[in-house]
Amino acid sequence: MNFPPLEDVPAPLRGRSFVIVRGAWSGAVAEGQALVDQWRAWRTPELDMWGEMPFSEADTISNDPVDPLPAAVTTEWANELTDAAIDVLVETASPQPGRPPLLTFAEVRHAGGAVRELAATAPNRVGRQDEFLIELVAAIPLPELATPIAALLERARAGLAPHVTGATYLNFTDGADRGDRTASAFGDEGAARLAGLKRT
Repeated sequence: MNFPPLEDVPAPLRGRSFVIVRGAWSGAVAEGQALVDQWRAWRTPELDMWGEMPFSEADTISNDPVDPLPAAVTTEWANELTDAAIDVLVETASPQPGRPPLLTFAEVRHAGGAVRELAATAPNRVGRQDEFLIELVAAIPLPELATPIAALLERARAGLAPHVTGATYLNFTDGADRGDRTASAFGDEGAARLAGLKRT
């Protein structure tokens, strides 16, 4: 996550880059505590916000902005996080020395489990059946940044191509990407059925 050097960003984060570990645990508190403590023992976090919370506050875990803002977003699904794929993500997300970062964040969400099970009979199951969801997001504060950001995301997708399934997750896909890649979330049969319904 690359935090912009803006006044509304808290001073300890402003203009800096971080690796962020987020999650939720719905089981016994002590078991969840033990899992988080493994991370704490490995590397003391600069900010530690893990703790008990009511489910009504679960949206604060990601703390996504509630107001729309111009951004470019693309996603890929993978069933394994290879070293080569991780290298692509780190290279894409890391700012170049002396230059502001183009990418706001690169994120890997662990899915699988219930997400996969519930997708089994869904029309868009191809876009929900894998283990890891990779999301790349870039805010576009100035219109002239749209072109270099699009080129960056295209290079990242090309680098990830040997390591991903090619499916997209439509909730996190925007712009031309959404139109071009919608069929990849449905598979051939699902996409044909959807097209038939639209024609009807």
